[in-house]
Amino acid sequence: MDKELALIYEYKTAPEALKKAADEHRKNSNKLKKLTDQMKASTEALDAAKRDFEVSAKTLRLELKAWEPKGE
Repeated sequence: MDKELALIYEYKTAPEALKKAADEHRKNSNKLKKLTDQMKASTEALDAAKRDFEVSAKTLRLELKAWEPKGE
Protein backbone atom coordinates (compact mmCIF):
# COMPACT_ATOMS: atom_id res chain seq x y z
CA MET A 1 0.00 0.00 0.00
CA ASP A 2 1.19 3.51 -0.79
CA LYS A 3 2.61 5.18 2.33
CA GLU A 4 0.62 8.39 1.86
CA LEU A 5 -2.57 6.37 1.63
CA ALA A 6 -1.54 4.30 4.65
CA LEU A 7 -0.99 7.53 6.60
CA ILE A 8 -4.65 8.42 6.10
CA TYR A 9 -5.70 5.20 7.81
CA GLU A 10 -2.94 5.09 10.41
CA TYR A 11 -2.61 8.79 11.22
CA LYS A 12 -3.44 8.37 14.93
CA THR A 13 -0.65 5.85 15.43
CA ALA A 14 1.93 7.57 13.20
CA PRO A 15 5.06 9.11 14.77
CA GLU A 16 4.63 12.69 16.00
CA ALA A 17 7.21 14.04 13.56
CA LEU A 18 5.28 12.50 10.65
CA LYS A 19 1.98 13.91 11.95
CA LYS A 20 3.57 17.34 12.29
CA ALA A 21 4.97 17.17 8.75
CA ALA A 22 1.62 16.00 7.36
CA ASP A 23 -0.27 18.74 9.19
CA GLU A 24 2.14 21.41 7.98
CA HIS A 25 1.90 20.11 4.41
CA ARG A 26 -1.91 20.11 4.58
CA LYS A 27 -1.87 23.69 5.91
CA ASN A 28 0.45 24.83 3.11
CA SER A 29 -1.56 22.95 0.51
CA ASN A 30 -4.75 24.69 1.66
CA LYS A 31 -3.00 28.09 1.65
CA LEU A 32 -1.69 27.48 -1.87
CA LYS A 33 -5.14 26.50 -3.14
CA LYS A 34 -6.74 29.55 -1.52
CA LEU A 35 -4.18 31.92 -3.01
CA THR A 36 -4.39 30.23 -6.42
CA ASP A 37 -8.17 30.61 -6.38
CA GLN A 38 -7.83 34.27 -5.36
CA MET A 39 -5.31 34.86 -8.13
CA LYS A 40 -7.65 33.27 -10.69
CA ALA A 41 -10.52 35.46 -9.51
CA SER A 42 -8.27 38.53 -9.62
CA THR A 43 -7.11 37.66 -13.12
CA GLU A 44 -10.71 37.31 -14.27
CA ALA A 45 -11.59 40.66 -12.66
CA LEU A 46 -8.54 42.27 -14.27
CA ASP A 47 -9.51 40.91 -17.68
CA ALA A 48 -13.05 42.28 -17.26
CA ALA A 49 -11.68 45.68 -16.18
CA LYS A 50 -9.41 45.75 -19.25
CA ARG A 51 -12.39 45.01 -21.52
CA ASP A 52 -14.46 47.74 -19.84
CA PHE A 53 -11.53 50.16 -20.17
CA GLU A 54 -11.18 49.47 -23.90
CA VAL A 55 -14.91 50.00 -24.46
CA SER A 56 -14.97 53.27 -22.51
CA ALA A 57 -11.76 54.47 -24.21
CA LYS A 58 -13.28 53.81 -27.64
CA THR A 59 -16.48 55.59 -26.66
CA LEU A 60 -14.50 58.56 -25.32
CA ARG A 61 -12.43 58.81 -28.51
CA LEU A 62 -15.58 58.73 -30.66
CA GLU A 63 -17.31 61.36 -28.54
CA LEU A 64 -14.22 63.60 -28.55
CA LYS A 65 -13.98 63.26 -32.31
CA ALA A 66 -17.63 64.27 -32.76
CA TRP A 67 -17.48 67.14 -30.27
CA GLU A 68 -16.98 70.73 -31.37
CA PRO A 69 -15.71 72.91 -28.53
CA LYS A 70 -17.32 76.35 -28.26
CA GLY A 71 -13.93 77.98 -27.89
CA GLU A 72 -14.93 80.15 -24.94
